[in-house]
Amino acid sequence: MIAVVQSPQADPARAAHPGHEAFGVAQQTGSAHIRRELGTLDAELLERWPAGSEALVSV
Repeated sequence: MIAVVQSPQADPARAAHPGHEAFGVAQQTGSAHIRRELGTLDAELLERWPAGSEALVSV
């Protein structure tokens, strides 16, 4: 995941994909920890790619 975010090529959908998968797990399990981590990920991705926010998952 870190390699995707730090890549010089802008690809917010690819960077957000693991977050989408984790979001499904968080919904199924009710994990507050995963939701907090996804909030951090969302903020970092929005900072990196503000114009690509439609690809991101907000928690």
